[in-house]
Amino acid sequence: MVLQPSPSTVLEPLVLAALGVVAGAWLVRSGVRALRQATVWREVAPQALTPEAVGRVAAQGRVALEGPVFAPLSGRPCAGFVLEVAGQGLRVGHTVRQTRPFRLVNGDVAARVVDDRVQLRTGITAERVVQPGEAMPAGLQWLEDASAELRWLRDRDRPLHLVERALLVDQDVVVRGHVRPSNVAGTIAPAPERVATLARTGTDDAAWDATTVRSVATREPALWLEPSPDEGTLEVVPASSAVTAPVLDVHQAVRLPLGITVLLLSWVGFARGLAPFMEGWS
Repeated sequence: MVLQPSPSTVLEPLVLAALGVVAGAWLVRSGVRALRQATVWREVAPQALTPEAVGRVAAQGRVALEGPVFAPLSGRPCAGFVLEVAGQGLRVGHTVRQTRPFRLVNGDVAARVVDDRVQLRTGITAERVVQPGEAMPAGLQWLEDASAELRWLRDRDRPLHLVERALLVDQDVVVRGHVRPSNVAGTIAPAPERVATLARTGTDDAAWDATTVRSVATREPALWLEPSPDEGTLEVVPASSAVTAPVLDVHQAVRLPLGITVLLLSWVGFARGLAPFMEGWS
C-alpha cells in the first residue's frame, strides 16, 4: 500500500515556492531595468536643447515657469522643491516633494517638461534649524499634523534640521528623459502678476517679482520632455554637476543577483514540494 502525502505537507512548500518565484521575478526585472538605465545613459552625452531633438536625450537649458511655486524656506520662485525635515543628528523625519510642469529653454527653442515622476537632483538652496519650543517657519505648521515622526521629535524636544532643494527660475539644468513633438495646440496664459494659488506650503501667495513674470512661458512649445518609456522617470540635475548619468546604489546593484538566487531556491522548493507525489507514482 502506497501512502499518499497529506495536502498540508505539500501545499505549504508549494505556496512558499510560488511566492518566491514572484518575488524573484520582480527583483530580476527591477535589477535588469536599473542596470540598463545606468549603462544606456552613459552613452547619452548632455547637449543643448535643439528643435531636432527626438527620443532619449540629456537636454541642457534653463528653467522657465508656466506657473510658479515658491520654495518653502528661501521663498524663491521655482518649478519644484524637495523639503527634508529630520531630527538633528537623526534619520527620523519627513520629506515633502512638490513639482509643476515647467519649460526647458535654450534660446528660441523650448520644451515642456511634464511633472509626472520627476526626480529632482538639485543642490541645497536653503537650510534652517528649528530649536525645541520654536515655531515652525510660516506656512509649514501643517507638517507637525501631517507627520507622526515630526510630532515624536517635537514631543522629545529634538531640534529639527530643515533642508530645501529647489529647482529655481533661470537655473541651468540637464533634463534626462524622452523628447517628442508636442500634440497640444493653443497657448497657456500666465497667471496675473499678483495672483497665485495657495499651495499646501502656504508660500504661493508671495508677490511675483519681475524675474518671475518674465520667466513665465506663455506659448505651447513644439517639444515635450516626458519620462522614458523603459525607465519611467524624468531626472533633472544641475548642468554644473559632474554626475550626468544614473549611478547604481547598493540596493539597486544587489537586486539582480538576489533575484536570481531567490528564483533558484524557489525552483528547488517546487521540486521538494512535488517529491512526495513523484514517490507515490513511482
